[in-house]
Amino acid sequence: MKRFYSPIISYYDAFNRSYNLYADYSSNSKEWSSEVTIYYDKEIPSKAIRGGLWYLWFSPFVVLCLSMIPLGLGLYLLKYNIRLMMGEKQ
Repeated sequence: MKRFYSPIISYYDAFNRSYNLYADYSSNSKEWSSEVTIYYDKEIPSKAIRGGLWYLWFSPFVVLCLSMIPLGLGLYLLKYNIRLMMGEKQ
């Protein structure tokens, strides 16, 4: 049986109040980096996200690229159907 671990990231706001961020990832290793970048809302310090290239840029970029496939296919099929309705020969 494998165990998976998800870190609980503790961070402090400007007034030295402690908050916890429960990570949305896990691993079968207990080894984690001791420091991570956290971005939080100054008005609501409990609202936070983990920073870094992967979390802020790479994963949204991958989702954007993967969503272009059905969008491109849909536009191609729309163009094809419009030509068919207009009676144009291919």
